[in-house]
Amino acid sequence: MNGEKTREFRWSFSLRTHFESCRRHYFYHRFWDQDPENKWKLLEMRNISTLVMLRGSVVHEVIAESLRAVKVGNEVSAEQAADRVTAKMRKKMRESYYKMWHISNRPPGTRQSQFTNLLEHYYGFPDTEERAREHRDIAQSCVRNLLDSDMWREIAATNHSLWQTVDDKPFFFEIGKYKTCAKLDFAHCDNEPTIIDWKTGHAGAEDRLQLVFYSLCGEHTWGWEPTKTKLMAVYLYPKLEVQLFRPSREEVEEVTQLVMESCRQMLLLEPSGNELADINRFPLTQDIWNCRWCRFQGICEGAKRLADSVEAPYGVVEDASEAYPE
Repeated sequence: MNGEKTREFRWSFSLRTHFESCRRHYFYHRFWDQDPENKWKLLEMRNISTLVMLRGSVVHEVIAESLRAVKVGNEVSAEQAADRVTAKMRKKMRESYYKMWHISNRPPGTRQSQFTNLLEHYYGFPDTEERAREHRDIAQSCVRNLLDSDMWREIAATNHSLWQTVDDKPFFFEIGKYKTCAKLDFAHCDNEPTIIDWKTGHAGAEDRLQLVFYSLCGEHTWGWEPTKTKLMAVYLYPKLEVQLFRPSREEVEEVTQLVMESCRQMLLLEPSGNELADINRFPLTQDIWNCRWCRFQGICEGAKRLADSVEAPYGVVEDASEAYPE
């Protein structure tokens, strides 16, 4: 492949997920811009999201807006938040359906990443509108469960001047010699340092590790001692459940080593100097489950393995340009 060099390396949990789930996906995600022939198509795919991702982003946006309203003294009801979910979901679905992300459709001066591009629309999945309504209902339940809870009232009663962040803006810091990035949903230091992560899906095996990583962000950003930081994974659906803990020194060291080892593995595959990344060093995953929802399936040869697989309930896209013509 020929073309431009990619952006600076910064480790994050999401980048690690790309790397661990499929090296080829990681290659397309990280080195999309070194192929002059396909880079704009790859960038298009790189910005694809799914209905599950859309649901999560809308819930996070509405919670952040509600927190900002509370911070300036305004009350937000659960029904008002649910209405905001409906409005946002409807707007983003229209953006995707009408391809507002495409250069021929979006307003001058805007970027395609500012508009929703759903995998379900891009690759022509069936029943997308019906499933979108299901995800809207789940998202509404998420915000209702939170804003109707004692936890929300406790958050609202804290000293607002001690709120450090109320959205998922990126924080950049170093672990060892490696540059990393973390996005914290909510953090405050009223009574004790606290980091909260809103979850719209089921509990995952790495949720605890991710929160410990966030405690390292708190240490580097605000000087918080990780083992004295209250970490909370707040699961919003089907009912509100909270997992609260303070990491042990052993957990902090474990996550520190995990990040550094992950960085080392990724950087071993980085091209040096003016060289380009070699796609042959990034093999396809053997887990076809990952292919069925891969944003790069319209260009990746691995997606062809779905043709005869029970893991492909929506069929197979052989060519993205055919599935969603310019």
